[in-house]
Amino acid sequence: MVGTVGNEAGGRGQLAGPEILVEMFPRVSRERLQATFTSSHGDVATAVAMLMSEVEPLDVEQDHAASQTRKRIREAIGALRDETKETVVFHAAAGVLLRIISNILKHPGEHKFRKVLIKGKMFAKKVGLHSSSRELLEAAGFEYKEVDGEQCVVHTGSDAARLYISQLELEAASNALPSSPLQSISTNTHTI
Repeated sequence: MVGTVGNEAGGRGQLAGPEILVEMFPRVSRERLQATFTSSHGDVATAVAMLMSEVEPLDVEQDHAASQTRKRIREAIGALRDETKETVVFHAAAGVLLRIISNILKHPGEHKFRKVLIKGKMFAKKVGLHSSSRELLEAAGFEYKEVDGEQCVVHTGSDAARLYISQLELEAASNALPSSPLQSISTNTHTI
């Protein structure tokens, strides 16, 4: 079911798709946001991509904080790309990061998707080896902390816009490289 711009998501304290658009594009009319959200069939990532391609950059990045967040995410992705050196290694790291982010976006009320063990097999092997992945995760709203005696990466914020921006930028960076195995990996939901 497609929501309407301005409604709150089921009382869980999380932003629903349309509210994320309002947060990301504060200078775009609610009517235009609603029309874009509806034409994307309720897919926020598609709506964001549509709006980013239609809205002039000054409209999107006029808010200094949003601009700085987007810049920080892009720089972190560039650092990860430089650090991994091999395309296949970058794709592997990006794939795990996208899966983590997309799980949170698809299941905003489920706390199990907001915590990843640092020593978990996939995370440790494909993401944890790269120091630049920490900056990317922190830019996306994650914190490194101990939970129940184990070191974890935890998304504690309700700033879904940072997650969507991270998702879009990671997908763009991965798809820009040759032989991208990320054929919309963010649409698959798996536990890490």
